Amino acid sequence: MRISVANSIRAAFVALAVTGSTLSAQPLESDTPAPPTRESIHERLRGLLDRLEAAEARTKDAIGLLDAGAPLREVFQALPPEDAAFGGGLFRGEGRWREGGHPSDGERRPDRPGREPRPFKADIPEPTAEELRAFMESHMPRMAERLTLAEGDEPGSAERLMKRLTPRLSKLMATMDRDPERGAAEIAEMRTGLEVIRLAREQRHGAAIDRATIRDALEAHFDARLAIAELDLKQAAAQLERGRAELRERRASRDEHIEHKLEEFDREPAGRKGRGD
Repeated sequence: MRISVANSIRAAFVALAVTGSTLSAQPLESDTPAPPTRESIHERLRGLLDRLEAAEARTKDAIGLLDAGAPLREVFQALPPEDAAFGGGLFRGEGRWREGGHPSDGERRPDRPGREPRPFKADIPEPTAEELRAFMESHMPRMAERLTLAEGDEPGSAERLMKRLTPRLSKLMATMDRDPERGAAEIAEMRTGLEVIRLAREQRHGAAIDRATIRDALEAHFDARLAIAELDLKQAAAQLERGRAELRERRASRDEHIEHKLEEFDREPAGRKGRGD
């Protein structure tokens, strides 16, 4: 089952990334948008931290319900809502618990119904089935083991499961090649999420699972998601520092830039109309 990586946190910093690239690419014209201020950046980061703290509080409430013996349906309903902080609920594939229904037993796509994974760029080759399997055995051995068992008992079910996992595994492989630190964090998020969903499904089918085991799984998955959030913050801070450095450079060359523009005005033929005339 595929657990989607938190994307809304990254979206929170898209403006920072765009601002950084704009600073280096655009000339200092009168219509250039004003650079972000310390106050605006602080407000964005503060908002992100507020969402993280709210998600942490709700997760602690869910753990408390679990320890108190509440039904799993109630535990799921207490978890952070969709897009509260991480770009989606804790269990996207188990979302119908929130409405009181029961998730299917593996036939539904693990992410939101009707939502397809983002396409890869054309220049990134698709990994082969052998490469995907080797990647799973290396980074998610328990899932690989269950898949091997399913191939012996229910080949059709195993094939469908692998087909559903392929887009997510392919993206993880590409991320590991591009950014090993983020790739490792996203693998941990997927692995721990799959474990929580496995426990939920087994308990729903009547298995007796120790609550401490469920608690450990919930904590591990939440910590994995926090690790991704912390990585996003670190990368955003680095991007912000690069933007500040570019601003310092532009301020240092302010007089030179203005003199250059004055020379362009001097070279402009008399009577020639410019843009907007």
